[in-house]
Amino acid sequence: MAHGFERKSRVADHLKNELGRLLLSHSFDPRFKFVSVSAIELSKDYAHATVYVTILDDSQVKDILAALNKAAGFFRRELARRVNLRTTPQFHFQYDSSIRHGEKIAKLLSPKPSEKEE
Repeated sequence: MAHGFERKSRVADHLKNELGRLLLSHSFDPRFKFVSVSAIELSKDYAHATVYVTILDDSQVKDILAALNKAAGFFRRELARRVNLRTTPQFHFQYDSSIRHGEKIAKLLSPKPSEKEE
């Protein structure tokens, strides 16, 4: 079973790289230039993929996610041409807030100017 996990991880990484390139080079929506793919989680049968994305502009998260999910068929079709898989998964885009959350925690943990040694 460990071999299946390795393959799943490699396929997810390959899809992540190809989808990232596709977003930068062949996307029809200029807002997609500010989107990066942080991770892809595949289902057991490789039929569905949850794509976690980070978006540069926090004010447009809902709009960009809606546009990405609407264009999921386009991305699936383009990746089917680029990636040699039996079935290309259906993509479901979700916002990855872990980076913003990490920034908030780092800010809270950093010493305040009054706490620095003098």
